[in-house]
Amino acid sequence: MKRRVFLFGLDGASWNVLDRMIESGQMPNLQRLCDEGVRATLESTRPAITPVAWSSLMAGVNPGKHGIFGFMKKTEKEGFQALMSNRMLIRVPTIFDYYSESGRLISLNLPMSYPATEINGLMVTGMMTPLRSLGDFEYPSGLLKRFSDNGIDYVIDPRMDEPEDIEAGDMFEGWFASGSEFVKKLSTIADNRMKATHLLLEQESWDVFICVIVGTDRLQHLHWDKILPDDGSDPDPIVAQYYHGIDNHIGKLIDKLDSEDSLLIVSDHGFAKLQGEFMTNEWLRRQGWIAQRQARRSLRYSLKLFLNKMGITRAKLSRFIGTQKIGKLQEVASHIDWANSTAYLSGPFGIRINLKGRQAWGKIPPEQYEKTCEAIITALKQLRDDKGQPVLQNVYKASELYKGDAVSEAPDIVLTFREDNNYTAYAGEIGGDLFQPARGKSGDHRIDGIFRVGHVEVRLRPQTDHLLLGIEQQLGTSGVGAGLARNDKEQEGEADPSHGGAILALAAMGSKP
Repeated sequence: MKRRVFLFGLDGASWNVLDRMIESGQMPNLQRLCDEGVRATLESTRPAITPVAWSSLMAGVNPGKHGIFGFMKKTEKEGFQALMSNRMLIRVPTIFDYYSESGRLISLNLPMSYPATEINGLMVTGMMTPLRSLGDFEYPSGLLKRFSDNGIDYVIDPRMDEPEDIEAGDMFEGWFASGSEFVKKLSTIADNRMKATHLLLEQESWDVFICVIVGTDRLQHLHWDKILPDDGSDPDPIVAQYYHGIDNHIGKLIDKLDSEDSLLIVSDHGFAKLQGEFMTNEWLRRQGWIAQRQARRSLRYSLKLFLNKMGITRAKLSRFIGTQKIGKLQEVASHIDWANSTAYLSGPFGIRINLKGRQAWGKIPPEQYEKTCEAIITALKQLRDDKGQPVLQNVYKASELYKGDAVSEAPDIVLTFREDNNYTAYAGEIGGDLFQPARGKSGDHRIDGIFRVGHVEVRLRPQTDHLLLGIEQQLGTSGVGAGLARNDKEQEGEADPSHGGAILALAAMGSKP
Protein backbone atom coordinates (compact mmCIF):
# COMPACT_ATOMS: atom_id res chain seq x y z
CA MET A 1 0.00 0.00 0.00
CA LYS A 2 1.05 3.56 -0.59
CA ARG A 3 1.47 5.94 2.28
CA ARG A 4 -0.16 9.28 1.65
CA VAL A 5 1.67 12.46 2.61
CA PHE A 6 0.06 15.74 3.61
CA LEU A 7 2.38 18.76 3.75
CA PHE A 8 0.99 21.70 5.69
CA GLY A 9 3.18 24.73 5.01
CA LEU A 10 3.28 27.73 7.33
CA ASP A 11 5.30 30.35 5.53
CA GLY A 12 7.80 31.97 7.89
CA ALA A 13 6.71 29.88 10.90
CA SER A 14 9.32 29.96 13.62
CA TRP A 15 9.72 27.92 16.81
CA ASN A 16 10.42 31.04 18.88
CA VAL A 17 6.86 32.13 18.07
CA LEU A 18 5.15 28.74 18.06
CA ASP A 19 6.71 27.71 21.38
CA ARG A 20 5.37 30.90 22.94
CA MET A 21 1.91 30.13 21.58
CA ILE A 22 2.14 26.53 22.80
CA GLU A 23 3.18 27.67 26.28
CA SER A 24 0.23 30.07 26.45
CA GLY A 25 -2.20 27.31 25.47
CA GLN A 26 -3.00 28.70 22.01
CA MET A 27 -1.75 25.68 20.03
CA PRO A 28 -2.59 22.38 21.81
CA ASN A 29 -2.90 20.42 18.58
CA LEU A 30 0.58 21.40 17.40
CA GLN A 31 1.93 20.53 20.84
CA ARG A 32 0.39 17.05 20.60
CA LEU A 33 1.87 16.49 17.15
CA CYS A 34 5.32 17.54 18.34
CA ASP A 35 5.05 15.18 21.31
CA GLU A 36 4.04 12.26 19.09
CA GLY A 37 6.27 12.83 16.05
CA VAL A 38 9.66 14.32 15.21
CA ARG A 39 10.17 18.00 15.81
CA ALA A 40 13.27 19.77 14.51
CA THR A 41 14.63 23.05 13.25
CA LEU A 42 14.82 23.25 9.47
CA GLU A 43 17.78 25.19 8.16
CA SER A 44 16.68 27.38 5.29
CA THR A 45 18.57 28.54 2.26
CA ARG A 46 20.83 31.57 2.19
CA PRO A 47 19.33 34.01 1.55
CA ALA A 48 16.34 32.79 3.59
CA ILE A 49 13.66 34.21 1.31
CA THR A 50 10.48 32.69 -0.07
CA PRO A 51 11.28 31.99 -3.75
CA VAL A 52 14.71 30.52 -3.00
CA ALA A 53 13.64 28.33 -0.09
CA TRP A 54 10.40 26.96 -1.55
CA SER A 55 12.20 26.18 -4.82
CA SER A 56 14.65 24.08 -2.82
CA LEU A 57 11.78 22.28 -1.12
CA MET A 58 10.07 21.55 -4.45
CA ALA A 59 13.23 20.29 -6.11
CA GLY A 60 15.25 18.84 -3.24
CA VAL A 61 18.45 20.56 -4.35
CA ASN A 62 20.44 23.65 -3.37
CA PRO A 63 20.02 26.97 -5.22
CA GLY A 64 23.25 26.34 -7.12
CA LYS A 65 21.35 23.64 -9.01
CA HIS A 66 17.83 25.03 -9.26
CA GLY A 67 19.00 28.54 -10.17
CA ILE A 68 16.59 30.69 -8.13
CA PHE A 69 18.37 33.27 -5.98
CA GLY A 70 15.76 35.99 -5.46
CA PHE A 71 12.40 37.40 -6.42
CA MET A 72 13.66 38.37 -9.87
CA LYS A 73 15.85 36.55 -12.38
CA LYS A 74 18.06 39.01 -14.22
CA THR A 75 19.75 38.83 -17.58
CA GLU A 76 22.73 40.96 -16.76
CA LYS A 77 24.22 40.89 -20.25
CA GLU A 78 21.23 42.98 -21.25
CA GLY A 79 21.28 45.34 -18.31
CA PHE A 80 18.23 45.74 -16.10
CA GLN A 81 15.93 43.29 -17.84
CA ALA A 82 14.51 40.77 -15.41
CA LEU A 83 11.75 38.22 -15.05
CA MET A 84 9.78 37.50 -11.92
CA SER A 85 10.98 34.18 -10.52
CA ASN A 86 8.60 31.30 -11.21
CA ARG A 87 8.61 27.53 -11.51
CA MET A 88 9.41 27.56 -15.22
CA LEU A 89 12.77 29.14 -14.40
CA ILE A 90 13.77 26.33 -12.03
CA ARG A 91 16.49 24.37 -13.81
CA VAL A 92 15.77 20.90 -12.38
CA PRO A 93 12.67 18.70 -12.02
CA THR A 94 10.30 19.54 -9.18
CA ILE A 95 7.59 17.57 -7.47
CA PHE A 96 5.18 18.69 -10.20
CA ASP A 97 7.32 16.94 -12.79
CA TYR A 98 7.39 13.73 -10.76
CA TYR A 99 3.63 13.75 -10.43
CA SER A 100 3.07 14.21 -14.13
CA GLU A 101 4.38 10.65 -14.37
CA SER A 102 2.90 8.80 -11.41
CA GLY A 103 1.01 9.45 -8.21
CA ARG A 104 -1.72 12.02 -7.68
CA LEU A 105 -0.85 15.46 -6.35
CA ILE A 106 -3.07 18.24 -5.02
CA SER A 107 -1.32 21.57 -4.35
CA LEU A 108 -2.95 24.69 -2.91
CA ASN A 109 -0.93 27.88 -2.68
CA LEU A 110 2.58 26.47 -2.76
CA PRO A 111 4.82 29.52 -3.34
CA MET A 112 6.80 29.38 -6.61
CA SER A 113 4.38 26.85 -8.12
CA TYR A 114 3.21 29.37 -10.73
CA PRO A 115 2.33 28.82 -13.53
CA ALA A 116 -0.19 26.03 -13.18
CA THR A 117 0.48 23.19 -15.60
CA GLU A 118 -1.20 19.93 -16.43
CA ILE A 119 -0.47 17.40 -13.69
CA ASN A 120 -1.96 14.19 -12.42
CA GLY A 121 -4.05 16.05 -9.89
CA LEU A 122 -5.15 19.61 -9.14
CA MET A 123 -3.38 22.83 -8.28
CA VAL A 124 -3.83 26.50 -7.44
CA THR A 125 -0.59 28.45 -7.52
CA GLY A 126 0.64 30.52 -4.58
CA MET A 127 2.90 33.45 -3.80
CA MET A 128 4.79 34.72 -6.87
CA THR A 129 1.60 34.41 -8.96
CA PRO A 130 1.63 37.74 -10.84
CA LEU A 131 -2.02 38.29 -11.82
CA ARG A 132 -5.12 36.21 -11.33
CA SER A 133 -6.44 37.56 -14.63
CA LEU A 134 -3.75 35.67 -16.53
CA GLY A 135 -5.72 32.47 -16.12
CA ASP A 136 -2.76 30.13 -15.58
CA PHE A 137 -2.99 29.97 -11.80
CA GLU A 138 -5.22 26.87 -11.62
CA TYR A 139 -5.43 23.38 -13.03
CA PRO A 140 -7.83 22.25 -14.18
CA SER A 141 -9.52 25.41 -15.35
CA GLY A 142 -12.59 26.17 -13.27
CA LEU A 143 -11.17 24.93 -9.97
CA LEU A 144 -11.68 28.29 -8.24
CA LYS A 145 -15.22 28.44 -9.63
CA ARG A 146 -15.77 25.04 -8.06
CA PHE A 147 -14.71 26.51 -4.74
CA SER A 148 -16.96 29.54 -5.26
CA ASP A 149 -19.93 27.30 -6.08
CA ASN A 150 -19.38 25.72 -2.67
CA GLY A 151 -19.38 29.08 -0.89
CA ILE A 152 -15.59 29.36 -0.65
CA ASP A 153 -14.00 32.76 -1.36
CA TYR A 154 -10.53 31.51 -2.27
CA VAL A 155 -7.84 34.24 -2.21
CA ILE A 156 -4.32 33.37 -3.35
CA ASP A 157 -2.64 36.27 -1.54
CA PRO A 158 -3.82 39.53 0.08
CA ARG A 159 -1.51 41.30 -2.34
CA MET A 160 -4.00 40.45 -5.08
CA ASP A 161 -6.41 42.98 -3.59
CA GLU A 162 -3.85 45.77 -3.88
CA PRO A 163 -3.25 48.02 -6.91
CA GLU A 164 -1.06 46.30 -9.47
CA ASP A 165 1.65 48.95 -9.39
CA ILE A 166 1.84 49.51 -5.63
CA GLU A 167 5.31 49.66 -4.12
CA ALA A 168 6.12 47.01 -1.50
CA GLY A 169 6.81 49.61 1.19
CA ASP A 170 3.48 51.35 0.58
CA MET A 171 1.68 48.00 0.68
CA PHE A 172 3.19 46.96 4.02
CA GLU A 173 2.52 50.38 5.53
CA GLY A 174 -1.10 50.15 4.40
CA TRP A 175 -1.50 46.70 5.87
CA PHE A 176 0.11 47.84 9.12
CA ALA A 177 -2.14 50.88 9.33
CA SER A 178 -5.25 48.71 8.99
CA GLY A 179 -4.26 46.95 12.23
CA SER A 180 -6.70 44.32 13.50
CA GLU A 181 -8.73 44.45 10.29
CA PHE A 182 -5.81 43.05 8.32
CA VAL A 183 -5.26 40.32 10.91
CA LYS A 184 -8.92 39.35 10.54
CA LYS A 185 -8.48 39.35 6.78
CA LEU A 186 -5.57 36.92 7.09
CA SER A 187 -7.73 34.68 9.27
CA THR A 188 -10.55 34.74 6.72
CA ILE A 189 -8.13 33.84 3.91
CA ALA A 190 -6.81 30.90 5.96
CA ASP A 191 -10.33 29.75 6.83
CA ASN A 192 -11.36 29.68 3.17
CA ARG A 193 -8.12 27.97 2.16
CA MET A 194 -8.83 25.19 4.63
CA LYS A 195 -12.45 24.92 3.50
CA ALA A 196 -11.11 24.31 -0.01
CA THR A 197 -8.68 21.77 1.41
CA HIS A 198 -11.41 19.79 3.17
CA LEU A 199 -13.64 19.91 0.09
CA LEU A 200 -10.88 18.28 -1.96
CA LEU A 201 -10.00 15.82 0.79
CA GLU A 202 -13.59 14.63 0.70
CA GLN A 203 -14.09 14.62 -3.07
CA GLU A 204 -10.70 13.75 -4.60
CA SER A 205 -8.20 10.91 -4.39
CA TRP A 206 -4.58 11.87 -3.71
CA ASP A 207 -1.14 10.56 -2.83
CA VAL A 208 0.37 13.89 -1.80
CA PHE A 209 -1.54 16.95 -0.69
CA ILE A 210 0.15 20.33 -0.19
CA CYS A 211 -1.51 23.32 1.45
CA VAL A 212 0.44 26.45 2.37
CA ILE A 213 -0.69 29.32 4.60
CA VAL A 214 1.24 32.55 3.95
CA GLY A 215 -0.51 34.67 6.58
CA THR A 216 2.02 33.65 9.24
CA ASP A 217 4.73 35.40 7.23
CA ARG A 218 2.64 38.52 6.66
CA LEU A 219 1.62 38.78 10.30
CA GLN A 220 5.17 38.39 11.59
CA HIS A 221 6.49 41.02 9.20
CA LEU A 222 3.91 43.53 10.35
CA HIS A 223 3.32 42.82 14.02
CA TRP A 224 6.40 41.15 15.44
CA ASP A 225 6.42 43.62 18.31
CA LYS A 226 2.93 42.40 19.25
CA ILE A 227 3.77 38.71 18.84
CA LEU A 228 6.95 38.68 20.96
CA PRO A 229 7.00 41.99 22.86
CA ASP A 230 10.43 43.17 24.03
CA ASP A 231 9.23 43.40 27.62
CA GLY A 232 8.33 39.71 27.72
CA SER A 233 4.61 40.35 28.11
CA ASP A 234 1.97 38.15 26.54
CA PRO A 235 1.28 38.36 22.80
CA ASP A 236 -1.46 40.71 21.71
CA PRO A 237 -4.80 38.82 21.97
CA ILE A 238 -5.72 39.53 18.36
CA VAL A 239 -2.51 38.05 16.93
CA ALA A 240 -2.63 35.17 19.44
CA GLN A 241 -6.11 34.38 18.16
CA TYR A 242 -4.72 34.05 14.64
CA TYR A 243 -2.31 31.32 15.75
CA HIS A 244 -5.09 29.65 17.73
CA GLY A 245 -7.11 29.58 14.51
CA ILE A 246 -4.22 27.94 12.67
CA ASP A 247 -4.02 25.35 15.44
CA ASN A 248 -7.74 24.63 15.06
CA HIS A 249 -7.11 23.94 11.38
CA ILE A 250 -4.30 21.55 12.34
CA GLY A 251 -6.70 19.74 14.68
CA LYS A 252 -9.30 19.37 11.92
CA LEU A 253 -6.60 18.01 9.60
CA ILE A 254 -5.63 15.41 12.19
CA ASP A 255 -9.26 14.30 12.40
CA LYS A 256 -9.64 14.14 8.62
CA LEU A 257 -6.44 12.23 7.76
CA ASP A 258 -6.04 8.49 8.14
CA SER A 259 -3.92 7.26 11.01
CA GLU A 260 -1.29 5.94 8.57
CA ASP A 261 -0.96 9.18 6.62
CA SER A 262 2.24 11.18 7.13
CA LEU A 263 1.61 14.77 8.22
CA LEU A 264 4.50 17.16 7.65
CA ILE A 265 4.41 20.72 8.95
CA VAL A 266 7.17 22.90 7.53
CA SER A 267 8.18 26.49 6.96
CA ASP A 268 10.56 27.98 4.45
CA HIS A 269 12.40 30.12 7.04
CA GLY A 270 11.99 31.51 10.52
CA PHE A 271 11.59 35.02 11.92
CA ALA A 272 13.24 37.47 14.28
CA LYS A 273 12.86 41.08 15.34
CA LEU A 274 13.85 43.57 12.63
CA GLN A 275 16.01 46.59 13.41
CA GLY A 276 15.80 48.23 9.99
CA GLU A 277 17.19 48.30 6.46
CA PHE A 278 20.87 48.23 5.55
CA MET A 279 21.33 50.41 2.47
CA THR A 280 23.85 48.23 0.70
CA ASN A 281 24.44 50.34 -2.39
CA GLU A 282 24.98 53.45 -0.27
CA TRP A 283 27.57 51.52 1.74
CA LEU A 284 29.27 50.39 -1.48
CA ARG A 285 29.28 53.99 -2.69
CA ARG A 286 30.92 55.20 0.50
CA GLN A 287 33.56 52.50 0.14
CA GLY A 288 34.30 53.61 -3.42
CA TRP A 289 32.87 50.51 -5.10
CA ILE A 290 29.89 52.28 -6.67
CA ALA A 291 30.43 55.32 -8.86
CA GLN A 292 27.64 57.88 -8.85
CA ARG A 293 26.94 59.97 -11.90
CA GLN A 294 25.22 63.30 -12.19
CA ALA A 295 21.98 61.79 -13.42
CA ARG A 296 20.13 65.07 -12.92
CA ARG A 297 21.82 66.35 -16.09
CA SER A 298 20.34 63.56 -18.18
CA LEU A 299 17.30 64.36 -20.29
CA ARG A 300 16.04 60.85 -19.68
CA TYR A 301 16.41 61.30 -15.93
CA SER A 302 14.38 64.51 -16.13
CA LEU A 303 11.75 62.55 -18.04
CA LYS A 304 11.71 59.93 -15.29
CA LEU A 305 11.14 62.59 -12.61
CA PHE A 306 8.35 64.11 -14.67
CA LEU A 307 6.64 60.73 -15.13
CA ASN A 308 6.86 60.01 -11.41
CA LYS A 309 5.27 63.35 -10.58
CA MET A 310 2.46 62.53 -13.00
CA GLY A 311 1.85 59.22 -11.22
CA ILE A 312 3.10 57.16 -14.16
CA THR A 313 4.94 54.30 -12.48
CA ARG A 314 7.28 51.68 -13.94
CA ALA A 315 4.49 49.08 -13.92
CA LYS A 316 2.08 51.36 -15.77
CA LEU A 317 4.65 52.45 -18.32
CA SER A 318 5.75 48.88 -19.06
CA ARG A 319 2.25 48.08 -20.33
CA PHE A 320 2.72 50.67 -23.07
CA ILE A 321 6.38 50.39 -24.09
CA GLY A 322 7.31 46.91 -22.81
CA THR A 323 9.60 45.56 -20.09
CA GLN A 324 12.69 45.56 -22.30
CA LYS A 325 12.52 49.28 -23.04
CA ILE A 326 11.65 50.01 -19.41
CA GLY A 327 14.86 48.25 -18.42
CA LYS A 328 16.85 50.49 -20.73
CA LEU A 329 15.12 53.61 -19.37
CA GLN A 330 15.83 52.55 -15.80
CA GLU A 331 19.43 51.87 -16.75
CA VAL A 332 20.17 55.28 -18.23
CA ALA A 333 18.15 57.10 -15.56
CA SER A 334 20.03 55.43 -12.72
CA HIS A 335 22.23 57.35 -10.32
CA ILE A 336 24.85 54.61 -10.75
CA ASP A 337 27.65 54.96 -13.26
CA TRP A 338 27.69 51.29 -14.17
CA ALA A 339 30.81 51.33 -16.34
CA ASN A 340 32.85 52.68 -13.42
CA SER A 341 31.31 50.69 -10.58
CA THR A 342 32.92 47.63 -9.00
CA ALA A 343 29.92 45.97 -7.32
CA TYR A 344 26.23 46.49 -6.55
CA LEU A 345 23.29 45.00 -4.67
CA SER A 346 21.81 42.21 -6.79
CA GLY A 347 18.63 41.01 -5.18
CA PRO A 348 18.01 40.55 -1.46
CA PHE A 349 21.15 40.09 0.66
CA GLY A 350 23.39 39.61 -2.37
CA ILE A 351 26.24 41.62 -3.89
CA ARG A 352 27.33 41.10 -7.47
CA ILE A 353 30.77 41.96 -8.84
CA ASN A 354 30.58 44.04 -12.03
CA LEU A 355 32.62 41.53 -14.02
CA LYS A 356 33.93 42.06 -17.53
CA GLY A 357 32.44 39.55 -19.95
CA ARG A 358 29.49 38.86 -17.66
CA GLN A 359 27.78 42.19 -17.06
CA ALA A 360 26.80 44.54 -19.85
CA TRP A 361 29.16 47.25 -18.54
CA GLY A 362 31.60 45.03 -16.71
CA LYS A 363 34.55 46.76 -15.09
CA ILE A 364 36.50 44.13 -13.11
CA PRO A 365 38.77 41.80 -15.14
CA PRO A 366 38.26 38.09 -14.31
CA GLU A 367 41.78 37.84 -12.86
CA GLN A 368 40.83 40.44 -10.22
CA TYR A 369 37.56 38.75 -9.26
CA GLU A 370 38.77 36.86 -6.16
CA LYS A 371 40.77 39.82 -4.86
CA THR A 372 37.75 42.09 -5.26
CA CYS A 373 35.45 39.67 -3.44
CA GLU A 374 37.90 39.34 -0.56
CA ALA A 375 38.26 43.12 -0.22
CA ILE A 376 34.49 43.63 -0.02
CA ILE A 377 34.04 40.72 2.41
CA THR A 378 36.80 42.03 4.67
CA ALA A 379 35.19 45.47 4.79
CA LEU A 380 31.72 44.02 5.43
CA LYS A 381 32.97 42.04 8.42
CA GLN A 382 33.94 45.35 10.03
CA LEU A 383 30.43 46.76 9.56
CA ARG A 384 28.78 48.30 12.63
CA ASP A 385 25.39 49.92 13.03
CA ASP A 386 24.71 53.43 14.32
CA LYS A 387 25.10 52.14 17.88
CA GLY A 388 28.48 50.60 17.16
CA GLN A 389 27.11 47.03 17.26
CA PRO A 390 28.09 44.33 14.74
CA VAL A 391 25.23 43.44 12.39
CA LEU A 392 26.50 40.62 10.18
CA GLN A 393 26.52 37.02 11.35
CA ASN A 394 28.51 35.93 8.33
CA VAL A 395 29.52 36.91 4.81
CA TYR A 396 29.79 34.15 2.22
CA LYS A 397 31.18 33.76 -1.24
CA ALA A 398 28.84 31.98 -3.62
CA SER A 399 31.24 29.05 -3.88
CA GLU A 400 30.92 28.48 -0.12
CA LEU A 401 27.13 28.17 -0.25
CA TYR A 402 26.21 26.70 -3.60
CA LYS A 403 27.19 23.80 -5.84
CA GLY A 404 25.84 23.23 -9.34
CA ASP A 405 25.53 24.55 -12.86
CA ALA A 406 23.67 27.71 -11.80
CA VAL A 407 26.28 29.08 -9.38
CA SER A 408 27.39 31.62 -11.99
CA GLU A 409 23.95 33.26 -11.68
CA ALA A 410 24.17 33.58 -7.88
CA PRO A 411 25.19 36.71 -5.99
CA ASP A 412 28.96 36.65 -5.64
CA ILE A 413 28.67 37.67 -1.97
CA VAL A 414 25.78 36.77 0.36
CA LEU A 415 25.07 38.57 3.66
CA THR A 416 23.48 37.05 6.74
CA PHE A 417 22.55 39.31 9.64
CA ARG A 418 22.71 38.62 13.36
CA GLU A 419 19.44 37.47 14.88
CA ASP A 420 19.96 39.78 17.86
CA ASN A 421 20.65 42.74 15.56
CA ASN A 422 18.70 41.84 12.48
CA TYR A 423 18.61 44.03 9.36
CA THR A 424 17.39 43.45 5.83
CA ALA A 425 19.30 44.19 2.64
CA TYR A 426 16.65 44.71 -0.04
CA ALA A 427 16.89 48.37 -0.96
CA GLY A 428 19.30 49.56 -3.64
CA GLU A 429 18.84 53.31 -3.24
CA ILE A 430 21.82 55.64 -2.94
CA GLY A 431 21.88 58.51 -0.47
CA GLY A 432 20.79 59.02 3.10
CA ASP A 433 21.74 57.02 6.17
CA LEU A 434 23.31 53.58 5.97
CA PHE A 435 20.72 52.15 8.37
CA GLN A 436 17.13 53.23 7.86
CA PRO A 437 13.75 52.23 9.33
CA ALA A 438 11.99 49.40 7.51
CA ARG A 439 8.66 50.61 6.17
CA GLY A 440 5.72 48.88 7.83
CA LYS A 441 7.81 46.00 9.20
CA SER A 442 8.94 45.04 12.70
CA GLY A 443 10.00 41.44 11.91
CA ASP A 444 11.96 39.72 9.16
CA HIS A 445 13.43 36.38 8.17
CA ARG A 446 16.00 34.23 9.92
CA ILE A 447 17.59 30.97 8.81
CA ASP A 448 15.84 28.63 11.26
CA GLY A 449 12.46 27.38 10.10
CA ILE A 450 10.30 24.57 11.47
CA PHE A 451 9.84 20.89 10.67
CA ARG A 452 7.47 18.35 12.15
CA VAL A 453 6.86 14.90 10.68
CA GLY A 454 5.21 11.66 11.67
CA HIS A 455 5.64 8.13 10.24
CA VAL A 456 8.97 9.03 8.58
CA GLU A 457 12.40 8.28 9.99
CA VAL A 458 14.51 11.43 10.21
CA ARG A 459 18.22 11.66 10.96
CA LEU A 460 19.27 14.63 13.06
CA ARG A 461 22.66 16.24 13.35
CA PRO A 462 24.45 14.93 16.45
CA GLN A 463 23.83 16.96 19.61
CA THR A 464 21.55 19.46 17.89
CA ASP A 465 17.90 19.69 16.96
CA HIS A 466 18.77 20.61 13.38
CA LEU A 467 17.85 18.36 10.52
CA LEU A 468 20.68 16.71 8.72
CA LEU A 469 18.76 18.10 5.74
CA GLY A 470 18.72 14.69 4.17
CA ILE A 471 15.65 12.62 5.08
CA GLU A 472 15.91 8.88 4.65
CA GLN A 473 12.62 7.26 3.71
CA GLN A 474 12.25 3.69 4.94
CA LEU A 475 9.31 3.13 2.63
CA GLY A 476 10.56 0.49 0.24
CA THR A 477 11.89 3.01 -2.27
CA SER A 478 15.39 3.20 -3.65
CA GLY A 479 16.53 4.42 -0.23
CA VAL A 480 17.30 7.86 -1.57
CA GLY A 481 17.44 10.77 0.90
CA ALA A 482 15.62 13.87 -0.26
CA GLY A 483 16.18 17.26 1.29
CA LEU A 484 13.43 19.64 2.26
CA ALA A 485 15.89 22.47 2.03
CA ARG A 486 19.07 20.88 0.75
CA ASN A 487 20.80 17.54 1.10
CA ASP A 488 24.24 17.78 2.75
CA LYS A 489 26.00 15.44 0.33
CA GLU A 490 24.20 16.99 -2.62
CA GLN A 491 25.27 20.41 -1.37
CA GLU A 492 28.86 19.21 -1.54
CA GLY A 493 28.30 17.92 -5.04
CA GLU A 494 28.54 14.24 -4.06
CA ALA A 495 25.00 13.06 -4.58
CA ASP A 496 23.51 11.84 -7.84
CA PRO A 497 21.35 14.70 -9.19
CA SER A 498 18.63 12.17 -9.99
CA HIS A 499 18.30 11.66 -6.24
CA GLY A 500 17.29 15.26 -5.68
CA GLY A 501 13.56 14.76 -6.01
CA ALA A 502 11.26 16.17 -3.37
CA ILE A 503 10.68 14.30 -0.14
CA LEU A 504 6.99 14.20 -0.94
CA ALA A 505 7.48 12.17 -4.09
CA LEU A 506 9.61 9.63 -2.27
CA ALA A 507 7.34 9.38 0.73
CA ALA A 508 4.18 8.87 -1.28
CA MET A 509 5.66 6.38 -3.72
CA GLY A 510 7.02 4.07 -1.07
CA SER A 511 5.29 1.11 0.51
CA LYS A 512 4.33 1.16 4.13
CA PRO A 513 6.78 -0.75 6.32
